[in-house]
Amino acid sequence: MQKWLLAIALTGLLVPLHVAAQSAFTSRFDHFTTGFDLDGQHQTTDCEACHIAGVFQGTPTQCSGCHALGGRITASAKPVDHVLSNDVCDDCHRTASWVPIWRMDHEAVYATCETCHNNIYSVGKPPDHPLTQSDCGACHESIAWLPVFAFDHFGVTGNCVSCHNGVDSVGKHAGHIFTTNVCEDCHTTTVFAPAAQVDHTQVLGACASCHNGTLATGKTSDHPTTGDNCNNCHSTQAWLPALE
Repeated sequence: MQKWLLAIALTGLLVPLHVAAQSAFTSRFDHFTTGFDLDGQHQTTDCEACHIAGVFQGTPTQCSGCHALGGRITASAKPVDHVLSNDVCDDCHRTASWVPIWRMDHEAVYATCETCHNNIYSVGKPPDHPLTQSDCGACHESIAWLPVFAFDHFGVTGNCVSCHNGVDSVGKHAGHIFTTNVCEDCHTTTVFAPAAQVDHTQVLGACASCHNGTLATGKTSDHPTTGDNCNNCHSTQAWLPALE
């Protein structure tokens, strides 16, 4: 009986000593010496959450080594609706918390721009954006939306004047002949001038407003003396032969 009581007494003394020793060891141990500094949420995480069954050697040091679905270490992982990206979590996240992200490394993203830039997950095209089916990267850089670094007309579904209106982009100049706003009937997306062709159905001014010998071919020096109503005798198909 005395031995039993002595054992209980010793146990009562050893347990506090063991806890104190463990606490002292923990407070003295510098985790940074392992090559993995404990910061953010890692500071309050229980050791056994990462060191399963007391195994220290070989514990992953990369985020994805612990934060992965179905892994041995059951830490929070990328959700199924996460933007398609590599597994280098710290390219965008901090150890303090997953959200909000502290920066966005577009080099780590594999998905197209609008996967995220859809005005739900992140800012997307504004209501007055030119109608286009192109990916954002065809015109914009990941540094900033504006200014655009290039303009790929291939994916644009709106007409020219929806952008080339003199406000959003260069439009008809003050000396432009009087026409409708169907720019594409005469111009190409490569360059405004010279015009690729002239669709006379889009011209609203009189023939002589353009065919004056300066802007375009006008009456020759041996032309019969007439007024400037060219269309009274000529068609837009050709000067000659005259209609009447």
